[in-house]
Amino acid sequence: MVLVDFDSTCLGPWQVDLVPVAVGQTRFARPRAQRALVEAYGYDVTTDPHWPLLREARELKMVAAALPPLASTPGVVQEFTYDWSPRCIMTRTPAGPRSLTCGGNRSNQPRCGQSPGAARLSASSASKRGIRALSAKEDSPVTQPRVSMASMADVELTHLDGVKTLEILDEIQTVYHAAFPDYDLGDHRWRTTRQAQSLGFRTIIARREETLIGFVYGLPLSAETGWWNGLDPEGSADFVEENGARTLAVIDLAVLPSERGRGLGRRLMSELLSSGSQERATLASAPHAVENHQMYERWGWHKVGHVPGSPGTTQPVFELYLIILR
Repeated sequence: MVLVDFDSTCLGPWQVDLVPVAVGQTRFARPRAQRALVEAYGYDVTTDPHWPLLREARELKMVAAALPPLASTPGVVQEFTYDWSPRCIMTRTPAGPRSLTCGGNRSNQPRCGQSPGAARLSASSASKRGIRALSAKEDSPVTQPRVSMASMADVELTHLDGVKTLEILDEIQTVYHAAFPDYDLGDHRWRTTRQAQSLGFRTIIARREETLIGFVYGLPLSAETGWWNGLDPEGSADFVEENGARTLAVIDLAVLPSERGRGLGRRLMSELLSSGSQERATLASAPHAVENHQMYERWGWHKVGHVPGSPGTTQPVFELYLIILR
């Protein structure tokens, strides 16, 4: 006689069996288990065309797993409401609406993001950019607003290429200026116009009732990039090697001040990182932005060193961060 547990058995796509390990890699930067699974199974589910939907379904299941105890444990109710209140966002690709995205907790929610200086990127070279966020003090339980599911249900994420990004550049600059009033809009327009012409440039925007409320964009580092020039401590030849498809550079992330505290910035970043085939991503940050660095590390990023700022940047030195995606 053979005893079999069929509690988790169901009909559906076979790729579902490979998703839990892959989601663990994406959410918690644990690539070792995913690499081992890929080598043993012979298939990388993160390259599957349906990976974004599979990932989001798994994340929704992870959140929903906490629901049964809510009926009998007041303490769990309070913590769930506070930490794990689902944020549901409809994601739209060029082919149309794709799925609902839910998830997030207070330790993983950025308030906003921004490059620290007037860096310049083109298809052949990338200067140092960074992500700016509100302070860790503002990320504390005291000031973090409690958010219900409905608060993000009417937010739609859309994927854009470089051409489509430039078509709404005026809207993007409105959000950029509201988020970072001290930065030069002329420089931002010049940089973004050049960057959007680069191969692989992509943007994720968020709208609420047709109003743009947030965005993030990035592009792959080219084989001729100067991103790693002057890295201290010096990276190995293999580490700094780029081929145009290996590393995604996150350039700008911005959310309207009125929309912060709902997990939108985190969702934008997650959507960007999971939208391509790059194996890793990088960003640059001002060295004095300690609270930002701590936030990146909570998200799974790790500091790899610092590099000198290039002409036109506002910082003489930038801290470089890296996260493994697959």
